[in-house]
Amino acid sequence: MRHVLAAFLWVLASCCGAQERALDKEVLVNATIEQVWAAWTTREGITSFLAPEAEIDARVGGAFHVHFDPLAAPGSKGADDMRYRALQKPTMLSFDWNAPPHLAQARAQRTFVVVRLKDVDGKSTRV
Repeated sequence: MRHVLAAFLWVLASCCGAQERALDKEVLVNATIEQVWAAWTTREGITSFLAPEAEIDARVGGAFHVHFDPLAAPGSKGADDMRYRALQKPTMLSFDWNAPPHLAQARAQRTFVVVRLKDVDGKSTRV
């Protein structure tokens, strides 16, 4: 599951040009909807596929801090100061996001991400 979710996020990050305002991507994950939900809403889940460190508080307004560089100074670790915006267990979650620290002008802006989950057959989930 780790590789599939990481590949999905790479596609999201790499294919969106500056002119686009919305991006829709879909992937089938070989995991139950409960497992995929836990991957997006727990520290253990996020660190299993996205980054080596995270602070996760899966509630509206709760922390969604994903640290790609945990040893960096505060504000430069990666997705610092992100927040969950909506959660509808187990089918939808939303959080805000920003650009990497080295892209200061873009980092000042926020992107809103919506992740929708749909059970396919009790063993796999459409994300």
